[in-house]
Amino acid sequence: KRGVTQSSTYTFRRANEPDLTMGASTTTTSTPSKPPANEAFKEAEAKPCFLGSASFSHDAIPMPQSVRNGDATRSFAAFMASPDSDMTLLGAGKRGTGVITKLDDIPDEVGEVWESQQESVRWFGLTISPSVICSIEREKLMSDTAVKVKILNTKTGVSGLGIVGKSTASIVERAKTTGTTEFSWEEDPINGVYKLAANFELKIFVRAGYIPSSVKSIGSKFVTDTCKKELKRSVQNVFDAYVEWSKE
Repeated sequence: KRGVTQSSTYTFRRANEPDLTMGASTTTTSTPSKPPANEAFKEAEAKPCFLGSASFSHDAIPMPQSVRNGDATRSFAAFMASPDSDMTLLGAGKRGTGVITKLDDIPDEVGEVWESQQESVRWFGLTISPSVICSIEREKLMSDTAVKVKILNTKTGVSGLGIVGKSTASIVERAKTTGTTEFSWEEDPINGVYKLAANFELKIFVRAGYIPSSVKSIGSKFVTDTCKKELKRSVQNVFDAYVEWSKE
């Protein structure tokens, strides 16, 4: 791939091979060595607990002169429709970790599925190291001005007991996360720019009994704050990658 892959670590492995990257830094719990390929796409028997969402936009993505002259080869739509944007949409780039793995042994109806290692975050004194199982939807949307990235599941490594103890750390590790990031855009030929809008929704399901409403509220606020931070970074990644790609 061109442009965006220069800052990416891009590997392939089969889903049933051991994952040596996760769990190396965990101290209190261990991370499963592989994502359950088929189970990852079934709704978990769990209760939705933490919810978060965010919106972010960029109104000044420069439109190349060649596009303004009628050549759509390097248009923003062409970039987002191309595999050249895959790594950026999945979290690689100047502001991403760049560790992306394509998974095999995935049901045909699901399509291409990727595992994207995310930055560690602190939550209730725990250090959480998530790895996201996701897919990119283009054709299903039947639109040339929108792309959707779906989070199908997550693998979570947890270290430290924090203020919540081992049992809560275990619940966090076994939680299921689903979500969607949708990018949509429009051309502004008068000003020679593209206007990009992005929306991110995240749901975390936990297998647990009673969870106090105060914990749900605090947790959801943290999830929302994380959504805002990650979406802003993601939009900036798209901007950086397109500008670089459009100059090739």
